[in-house]
Amino acid sequence: MRAVGFQDRPYYRDGSGGQDYLGSPASILSMSVPFGTWFGVRIRLHFWMLLTLLFAAVDQSKFGAVSLVPAMLALILAGVLVHEFGRRIATQLVGGRHDDFMLWPAGGIIHPSYTDRPMPMFVSHVGGVIANLVVGTISWTVLMRGGYPIKWLSLLNPLMAFMGMSGTVVRPDWPSMVLCFLLANIGVMWASLLPYYWFDGGHLLQSVLWPWTGRRRAIIVTCIIGMVLGAIMFVLSLAGPNFMGMIMWALLFASAYTRWKQAKYENDYESEGGESWASSLGSESVPRRRKAGRLTAWLTQRKVAKEQEEQAEVDRILAKVAQHGMHSLNGSEKRTLARASERLRDERRM
Repeated sequence: MRAVGFQDRPYYRDGSGGQDYLGSPASILSMSVPFGTWFGVRIRLHFWMLLTLLFAAVDQSKFGAVSLVPAMLALILAGVLVHEFGRRIATQLVGGRHDDFMLWPAGGIIHPSYTDRPMPMFVSHVGGVIANLVVGTISWTVLMRGGYPIKWLSLLNPLMAFMGMSGTVVRPDWPSMVLCFLLANIGVMWASLLPYYWFDGGHLLQSVLWPWTGRRRAIIVTCIIGMVLGAIMFVLSLAGPNFMGMIMWALLFASAYTRWKQAKYENDYESEGGESWASSLGSESVPRRRKAGRLTAWLTQRKVAKEQEEQAEVDRILAKVAQHGMHSLNGSEKRTLARASERLRDERRM
């Protein structure tokens, strides 16, 4: 029997494989330390989180405020934990689980587990973004009410993802503490929205595209957008020059490229013969209903009604194919069959 190392344990893996150095940030430097179990959740700090905390401690120490280093580190961790517990709550609402956190500066490396459909994917990954936004808004309101005005528009700058608390020093007064907590939340929020699968942004973009393009094409489009953004930002970092920026954007480009290659070489349902894949979509193949989470009853009823309408449309199209052949279908009907075929394959794969 092969010995099980820490790289092989479920709380370490993110589904992309421990040695995929381009596909997962956890594989770049395989190191993490336990941070306890909170509210039934096992928490670990990844190497990048430890490195971020070290740099923050050094910045704080430069200004002679060594005694406030723990406060600075606690505020950074609090912003990341707000994000992860937001994801946990949202995932539970759609019947999923998120019981293991491995923290890095943009939230958590281990993604939630949920039904592989657009709505559960979107809800699970948007939860952390909403949590950071809500907590950040509360922090900003506290500062404004306390007579410390902060321009809200300055916090809407996406570059906050890279600035975060850089150059910010915690001082022994409450406005400084609240400001640092605000910046930590806004920084994590913007970073998590980047369109890569390291972050929530890649999953959010895929879930939005999925109903229109199908799962596989949604992944491909998401990766292409990530590669284009990565190439542009790499050139801008090169012109800076910003050495750390070049490394980061090169890694993000590589992760998008790797995921794009994986999706590109998956079986393409459109390349199969029309009758061969369409014939499996009859009335007897209605997708099995999955156990709903704790969403409201009206949302469940809406989903069931939509599935029934789609199945009725599929039956009508198949009858047309049987009578007149595939060439009689228009573009909309072909897309409907393609989406239904991919959904059926996803159901059978799970």
